[in-house]
Amino acid sequence: SLKAHAAQRGLISGAAVIVRSLGSDAALAELIVDQCGILVPEGELKWRALRPAQDKFDFSQADALFDFAAQHHLLVRGHTLAWHNSVPNWLIAAPASLDVRTLFVEHIRTVMGRYRGRVHSWDVVNEAILPKDAMPGGLRKSFWYERVGADYIDLAYRTAREADPIAKLTYNDYGVEY
Repeated sequence: SLKAHAAQRGLISGAAVIVRSLGSDAALAELIVDQCGILVPEGELKWRALRPAQDKFDFSQADALFDFAAQHHLLVRGHTLAWHNSVPNWLIAAPASLDVRTLFVEHIRTVMGRYRGRVHSWDVVNEAILPKDAMPGGLRKSFWYERVGADYIDLAYRTAREADPIAKLTYNDYGVEY
């Protein structure tokens, strides 16, 4: 299996998954268990999935993914705590008076606290680079940049490290080599 070949080389093979698909497609679930050593939730840990409202979290799908992983002795990669494409509509429409910075920190602490010790690695920030936006440092002009501040990436990583001192903290992007 891919999982076995990767393990022989000290690597972990994995796949992005939608937990509902694992529950409804036995062949897919079997394939994932046979071939993967780590699961990456497609959307279950993103803001839109977790935060239906400012004062409410919905961990049902994320918990189902963690349960599947535990049942099959698979690692989990946390994906993602801050991504410009998964800001809930209620947050985008929130008044300027809302302290988004505090909400951002509380979100990271809550999510990472819930899964502390159960996550191999976290994509703390996802796709924050977009040089064509002409922002300082080549950063993307995003909701997080505008509402949390230019230091939102540093804040995310510092908060993540406090929330889970053991987890590997990563940055995820695509196409930045060009």
